[in-house]
Amino acid sequence: MFNSLLDLYKENNKWLSMAYGYCQCKEQSKDIVQEMYLKIGLKKKNKINHCYVKTVIKSIFINYQVKQKTYFENGERIKIITYNIEDYKNKF
Repeated sequence: MFNSLLDLYKENNKWLSMAYGYCQCKEQSKDIVQEMYLKIGLKKKNKINHCYVKTVIKSIFINYQVKQKTYFENGERIKIITYNIEDYKNKF
């Protein structure tokens, strides 16, 4: 259990490692953990446990992926290409 952000920060390397496990990118893992501190700091819950932190980190990672329309495969960022079917109806 963590009573404050300072207690949470004592395990910063653990959070970075957890975020890196999702995104496979050091810079993005730092961004994810930074945002995790902001979200948890704004919630002002009295006690925070490891499971809650893991859930917040995973949620932030998924939100990044949706916003960027990318995913990671073997450490490489892959852009998801979307097509609008209406643009191609008259071409075939």
